[in-house]
Amino acid sequence: MKTILVPIDFSSYSNNALNFAYQAAQKLDAEIQLIHVIESMDSQSYNTTGTIDINSQVNLYMNELMKAVTRQMQEIIDDPKYDGVKIIPHVHYGKPYETISKIIADHDAYLVIMGTLGSTGLDELFIGSNTEKVVRYAKCPVLAVPETAVFNDIKDVVYATNLDEDEGKVIERLKISQTVFDSHIHLLWVNTPRILKDDAEMLLKLEEFAQKHQLENYSTHVTKAIFVEAGIMNYADKIDASMVAMATGGRKGLAYLFSGSLAEDIVNHSSRPVWTYNVSQ
Repeated sequence: MKTILVPIDFSSYSNNALNFAYQAAQKLDAEIQLIHVIESMDSQSYNTTGTIDINSQVNLYMNELMKAVTRQMQEIIDDPKYDGVKIIPHVHYGKPYETISKIIADHDAYLVIMGTLGSTGLDELFIGSNTEKVVRYAKCPVLAVPETAVFNDIKDVVYATNLDEDEGKVIERLKISQTVFDSHIHLLWVNTPRILKDDAEMLLKLEEFAQKHQLENYSTHVTKAIFVEAGIMNYADKIDASMVAMATGGRKGLAYLFSGSLAEDIVNHSSRPVWTYNVSQ
Protein backbone atom coordinates (compact mmCIF):
# COMPACT_ATOMS: atom_id res chain seq x y z
CA MET A 1 0.00 0.00 0.00
CA LYS A 2 1.22 3.52 -0.81
CA THR A 3 2.12 5.79 2.10
CA ILE A 4 1.36 9.51 2.33
CA LEU A 5 3.31 11.24 5.06
CA VAL A 6 1.86 14.34 6.73
CA PRO A 7 3.76 16.36 9.36
CA ILE A 8 1.27 18.16 11.60
CA ASP A 9 1.59 20.88 14.23
CA PHE A 10 -2.20 21.28 14.70
CA SER A 11 -2.21 24.66 12.96
CA SER A 12 -4.83 25.42 10.33
CA TYR A 13 -2.06 25.13 7.71
CA SER A 14 -1.10 21.59 8.60
CA ASN A 15 -4.74 20.62 9.15
CA ASN A 16 -5.46 21.58 5.54
CA ALA A 17 -2.50 19.45 4.44
CA LEU A 18 -4.14 16.52 6.25
CA ASN A 19 -7.41 17.22 4.43
CA PHE A 20 -5.52 17.09 1.12
CA ALA A 21 -3.81 13.88 2.17
CA TYR A 22 -7.12 12.25 3.11
CA GLN A 23 -8.63 12.98 -0.30
CA ALA A 24 -5.45 11.91 -2.11
CA ALA A 25 -5.31 8.70 -0.06
CA GLN A 26 -8.82 7.82 -1.18
CA LYS A 27 -7.79 8.21 -4.83
CA LEU A 28 -4.48 6.35 -4.43
CA ASP A 29 -5.69 3.64 -2.02
CA ALA A 30 -3.01 4.84 0.38
CA GLU A 31 -2.53 5.09 4.13
CA ILE A 32 -1.46 8.22 5.99
CA GLN A 33 1.48 8.41 8.39
CA LEU A 34 0.69 11.42 10.59
CA ILE A 35 3.73 12.91 12.32
CA HIS A 36 4.14 15.37 15.17
CA VAL A 37 7.61 16.18 16.46
CA ILE A 38 8.12 17.70 19.89
CA GLU A 39 11.29 19.77 19.70
CA SER A 40 14.03 17.93 21.55
CA MET A 41 15.48 19.26 24.76
CA ASP A 42 19.14 19.72 25.51
CA SER A 43 21.06 16.46 25.34
CA GLN A 44 21.59 16.59 29.12
CA SER A 45 17.87 15.90 29.51
CA TYR A 46 18.39 12.34 28.29
CA ASN A 47 19.94 9.50 30.25
CA THR A 48 22.49 7.04 28.93
CA THR A 49 19.81 4.80 27.40
CA GLY A 50 18.47 7.67 25.29
CA THR A 51 15.19 7.85 27.21
CA ILE A 52 13.77 10.81 29.11
CA ASP A 53 14.98 11.36 32.68
CA ILE A 54 11.63 11.87 34.39
CA ASN A 55 13.28 13.12 37.58
CA SER A 56 13.61 16.49 35.93
CA GLN A 57 10.69 18.91 36.30
CA VAL A 58 11.22 19.95 32.71
CA ASN A 59 11.02 16.39 31.54
CA LEU A 60 7.91 15.76 33.61
CA TYR A 61 6.36 18.62 31.68
CA MET A 62 7.57 17.11 28.41
CA ASN A 63 5.99 13.78 29.31
CA GLU A 64 2.68 15.53 29.97
CA LEU A 65 3.05 17.30 26.64
CA MET A 66 3.61 13.96 24.95
CA LYS A 67 0.39 12.64 26.49
CA ALA A 68 -1.55 15.73 25.39
CA VAL A 69 -0.23 15.51 21.82
CA THR A 70 -1.00 11.80 21.69
CA ARG A 71 -4.60 12.56 22.72
CA GLN A 72 -4.85 15.20 19.99
CA MET A 73 -3.59 12.74 17.41
CA GLN A 74 -6.10 10.15 18.54
CA GLU A 75 -8.93 12.69 18.26
CA ILE A 76 -7.93 13.26 14.64
CA ILE A 77 -7.86 9.54 13.89
CA ASP A 78 -11.29 9.07 15.52
CA ASP A 79 -12.87 11.98 13.60
CA PRO A 80 -15.59 10.54 11.33
CA LYS A 81 -14.59 12.88 8.51
CA TYR A 82 -11.46 10.73 8.03
CA ASP A 83 -13.35 7.45 7.84
CA GLY A 84 -12.22 5.01 5.18
CA VAL A 85 -8.50 5.88 5.30
CA LYS A 86 -6.00 4.29 7.66
CA ILE A 87 -4.17 7.00 9.64
CA ILE A 88 -1.15 5.93 11.71
CA PRO A 89 0.09 8.46 14.31
CA HIS A 90 3.70 9.14 15.20
CA VAL A 91 4.72 11.38 18.09
CA HIS A 92 8.44 11.86 18.62
CA TYR A 93 10.94 13.95 20.51
CA GLY A 94 13.68 15.31 18.30
CA LYS A 95 14.62 17.76 15.59
CA PRO A 96 11.68 18.05 13.19
CA TYR A 97 13.49 17.76 9.87
CA GLU A 98 15.72 14.88 10.96
CA THR A 99 12.75 12.99 12.41
CA ILE A 100 10.60 13.55 9.33
CA SER A 101 13.44 12.43 7.05
CA LYS A 102 13.89 9.21 9.00
CA ILE A 103 10.18 8.40 8.83
CA ILE A 104 10.13 9.15 5.09
CA ALA A 105 12.92 6.60 4.65
CA ASP A 106 11.55 4.04 7.10
CA HIS A 107 8.13 3.98 5.47
CA ASP A 108 9.29 4.45 1.86
CA ALA A 109 6.88 7.37 1.57
CA TYR A 110 5.15 7.76 -1.78
CA LEU A 111 4.23 11.39 -1.17
CA VAL A 112 4.75 14.03 1.52
CA ILE A 113 2.06 16.66 2.00
CA MET A 114 2.99 19.63 4.19
CA GLY A 115 1.26 22.86 5.13
CA THR A 116 2.81 26.20 4.23
CA LEU A 117 2.12 29.81 5.11
CA GLY A 118 1.84 30.65 1.41
CA SER A 119 2.87 34.11 0.27
CA THR A 120 3.49 35.25 3.87
CA GLY A 121 6.67 33.18 3.95
CA LEU A 122 7.81 30.24 6.02
CA ASP A 123 9.22 31.96 9.08
CA GLU A 124 6.75 30.73 11.66
CA LEU A 125 5.61 27.58 13.41
CA PHE A 126 6.86 24.03 12.98
CA ILE A 127 6.23 24.13 9.22
CA GLY A 128 8.73 26.95 8.65
CA SER A 129 12.23 26.03 7.54
CA ASN A 130 11.35 22.34 7.88
CA THR A 131 9.16 22.53 4.76
CA GLU A 132 12.03 24.06 2.81
CA LYS A 133 14.40 21.29 3.91
CA VAL A 134 11.93 18.54 3.05
CA VAL A 135 11.32 20.08 -0.39
CA ARG A 136 15.04 20.08 -1.08
CA TYR A 137 16.00 16.65 0.22
CA ALA A 138 12.96 14.33 0.29
CA LYS A 139 13.30 11.17 -1.81
CA CYS A 140 9.70 11.36 -2.97
CA PRO A 141 7.37 14.08 -4.30
CA VAL A 142 6.43 16.82 -1.84
CA LEU A 143 3.18 18.79 -2.06
CA ALA A 144 3.29 22.06 -0.12
CA VAL A 145 -0.26 23.22 0.61
CA PRO A 146 -1.32 26.72 1.77
CA GLU A 147 -4.16 27.08 4.24
CA THR A 148 -6.65 28.37 1.67
CA ALA A 149 -6.05 25.69 -0.97
CA VAL A 150 -8.97 23.43 -1.90
CA PHE A 151 -8.35 19.90 -3.18
CA ASN A 152 -11.10 19.91 -5.80
CA ASP A 153 -9.87 23.23 -7.23
CA ILE A 154 -6.60 21.76 -8.52
CA LYS A 155 -7.48 21.82 -12.22
CA ASP A 156 -4.74 23.87 -13.94
CA VAL A 157 -1.17 22.84 -13.10
CA VAL A 158 1.87 24.77 -14.36
CA TYR A 159 4.82 22.42 -14.80
CA ALA A 160 7.97 24.47 -15.34
CA THR A 161 10.31 22.19 -17.25
CA ASN A 162 14.00 22.17 -17.95
CA LEU A 163 13.58 19.56 -20.73
CA ASP A 164 16.22 17.53 -18.90
CA GLU A 165 16.60 13.80 -19.45
CA ASP A 166 16.36 13.28 -15.67
CA GLU A 167 12.74 14.44 -15.72
CA GLY A 168 11.32 11.11 -16.88
CA LYS A 169 10.58 9.75 -13.42
CA VAL A 170 9.24 13.15 -12.38
CA ILE A 171 6.75 13.15 -15.25
CA GLU A 172 5.60 9.64 -14.35
CA ARG A 173 4.76 10.78 -10.82
CA LEU A 174 3.26 14.03 -12.11
CA LYS A 175 0.92 12.06 -14.39
CA ILE A 176 -0.34 10.16 -11.34
CA SER A 177 -0.91 13.47 -9.57
CA GLN A 178 -2.74 14.69 -12.68
CA THR A 179 -5.04 11.68 -12.43
CA VAL A 180 -5.67 12.29 -8.72
CA PHE A 181 -6.71 15.89 -9.36
CA ASP A 182 -8.15 15.38 -12.87
CA SER A 183 -6.11 18.38 -13.97
CA HIS A 184 -4.70 20.00 -17.13
CA ILE A 185 -0.91 20.40 -17.31
CA HIS A 186 0.57 23.61 -18.72
CA LEU A 187 4.13 22.76 -19.83
CA LEU A 188 6.14 25.95 -19.38
CA TRP A 189 9.55 27.09 -20.56
CA VAL A 190 10.89 30.33 -19.05
CA ASN A 191 13.18 32.42 -21.25
CA THR A 192 15.57 34.64 -19.28
CA PRO A 193 18.36 37.01 -20.39
CA ARG A 194 20.87 34.38 -19.25
CA ILE A 195 19.27 31.54 -21.23
CA LEU A 196 17.28 32.89 -24.15
CA LYS A 197 15.83 30.57 -26.79
CA ASP A 198 13.58 31.11 -29.80
CA ASP A 199 9.92 30.81 -28.78
CA ALA A 200 8.91 28.66 -31.76
CA GLU A 201 11.86 26.33 -31.23
CA MET A 202 11.00 25.88 -27.54
CA LEU A 203 7.32 25.25 -28.26
CA LEU A 204 8.38 22.48 -30.64
CA LYS A 205 10.71 21.00 -28.04
CA LEU A 206 7.99 21.16 -25.41
CA GLU A 207 5.67 19.25 -27.73
CA GLU A 208 8.35 16.63 -28.39
CA PHE A 209 8.90 16.36 -24.63
CA ALA A 210 5.18 15.83 -24.04
CA GLN A 211 4.95 13.17 -26.74
CA LYS A 212 8.04 11.38 -25.47
CA HIS A 213 6.54 11.09 -22.00
CA GLN A 214 3.03 10.28 -23.29
CA LEU A 215 1.37 13.23 -21.62
CA GLU A 216 -2.34 13.75 -22.08
CA ASN A 217 -4.54 16.77 -21.38
CA TYR A 218 -1.71 19.31 -21.70
CA SER A 219 -0.72 22.50 -23.49
CA THR A 220 2.68 24.12 -24.17
CA HIS A 221 3.77 27.65 -23.33
CA VAL A 222 6.82 29.93 -23.40
CA THR A 223 7.14 33.03 -21.25
CA LYS A 224 9.81 35.66 -20.63
CA ALA A 225 11.13 37.02 -17.34
CA ILE A 226 14.27 38.45 -15.78
CA PHE A 227 14.34 35.59 -13.28
CA VAL A 228 12.96 32.06 -13.57
CA GLU A 229 10.98 32.29 -10.34
CA ALA A 230 9.24 35.46 -11.53
CA GLY A 231 8.45 33.82 -14.88
CA ILE A 232 6.83 30.82 -13.22
CA MET A 233 4.86 32.87 -10.71
CA ASN A 234 3.75 35.49 -13.23
CA TYR A 235 2.55 32.85 -15.69
CA ALA A 236 0.73 30.99 -12.92
CA ASP A 237 -0.97 34.27 -11.98
CA LYS A 238 -1.80 35.01 -15.61
CA ILE A 239 -3.77 31.78 -16.10
CA ASP A 240 -4.93 31.62 -12.48
CA ALA A 241 -3.23 28.25 -12.07
CA SER A 242 -4.27 26.16 -9.11
CA MET A 243 -0.88 24.46 -8.62
CA VAL A 244 2.76 24.81 -9.65
CA ALA A 245 4.92 21.71 -10.24
CA MET A 246 8.64 21.42 -10.86
CA ALA A 247 11.62 19.08 -10.63
CA THR A 248 14.61 19.90 -8.45
CA GLY A 249 18.13 18.58 -8.10
CA GLY A 250 18.96 17.99 -11.75
CA ARG A 251 22.54 17.04 -12.59
CA LYS A 252 22.61 17.71 -16.33
CA GLY A 253 21.33 20.11 -18.91
CA LEU A 254 20.23 23.64 -18.14
CA ALA A 255 20.58 23.50 -14.38
CA TYR A 256 19.03 26.91 -13.67
CA LEU A 257 15.59 25.42 -13.10
CA PHE A 258 16.72 22.52 -10.96
CA SER A 259 18.34 24.24 -8.00
CA GLY A 260 16.87 23.32 -4.64
CA SER A 261 16.86 26.97 -3.63
CA LEU A 262 14.60 27.87 -6.57
CA ALA A 263 12.04 25.28 -5.51
CA GLU A 264 12.22 26.57 -1.94
CA ASP A 265 11.71 30.14 -3.15
CA ILE A 266 8.63 29.10 -5.12
CA VAL A 267 7.20 27.26 -2.10
CA ASN A 268 8.05 30.18 0.14
CA HIS A 269 6.30 32.80 -1.96
CA SER A 270 3.45 30.94 -3.62
CA SER A 271 -0.15 31.40 -2.53
CA ARG A 272 -1.04 28.17 -4.39
CA PRO A 273 0.03 24.55 -3.81
CA VAL A 274 3.49 23.62 -5.08
CA TRP A 275 4.42 20.05 -6.08
CA THR A 276 8.14 19.20 -6.31
CA TYR A 277 10.19 16.07 -6.90
CA ASN A 278 13.95 15.79 -6.47
CA VAL A 279 15.32 14.02 -9.56
CA SER A 280 18.78 13.50 -8.06
CA GLN A 281 17.51 11.09 -5.40
